[in-house]
Amino acid sequence: MGKKNTDENIKKKKRKKRTSVKLYQFFSTLLGIVIIVLGAYVLFNIQSVKVEGNSYTDETVIKETVQEGTFSDNALYLWAKYKIGKGKKIKSCSDIKVTMTKPWILKIKVKEKEIVGYYEDEQGVVCFDKEGMVVYTGSKVPENAPKIEGLHLENLSLYDTLDAEDKDIFKEILKTTKIIKKYDIDTEKVVYLDSSIYLIKGEVYISLGKNVSNEQIAQIPPILEKLGTEETGTLYLNNYSENRKTITFKKGEFPPEE
Repeated sequence: MGKKNTDENIKKKKRKKRTSVKLYQFFSTLLGIVIIVLGAYVLFNIQSVKVEGNSYTDETVIKETVQEGTFSDNALYLWAKYKIGKGKKIKSCSDIKVTMTKPWILKIKVKEKEIVGYYEDEQGVVCFDKEGMVVYTGSKVPENAPKIEGLHLENLSLYDTLDAEDKDIFKEILKTTKIIKKYDIDTEKVVYLDSSIYLIKGEVYISLGKNVSNEQIAQIPPILEKLGTEETGTLYLNNYSENRKTITFKKGEFPPEE
């Protein structure tokens, strides 16, 4: 009986020792995890944010958008969040990349949507992308984008899609801005005037009619090169098509102002 009690006591001591070891291992692992997490939190705590690639999107808006939500002050978390595609988007930007130059320095690089044209009223400048969405409102006139005139546009708030009373003409004007970007034509204005869509480049008016095509726009660069910079007048491409190669330039003639 005495030996049996002794064996049971030994077994109890062994079980107690194994339990103690497991608890020690558990708390040691937990402590290690806590130390790693705290270390990472301190190491990757954002001290500086750099923004690149923006010309019209407000830098503060970009920073606040990227750093929105939980753990917004942790560079590692934000990097991982955007790496897996879970980061918040900005409507004026087609892409946002988040990296770290140092563990505590966050770098945000954006690719803004291209401005294809702008409209101006008493409130200021309204710039839009190829889909007609407003990507910027303010006082800054964009470079290398034509001013739209001759139509009254509506829905001028940021990220709204522009609209006009004459929807068909505005649709054609929007198409025109895309095509002139494609052919890299630098024109100051796209104007709806005298029942026709015109491109204005310097002192040359280019009439395109109400239905604009790639074929029409493709003729413009070589013709302007032949005309030179001193010529003034109206270039008529409104009757030009694949089947009808009619092009007329009337020197010194301009459409009537409405």
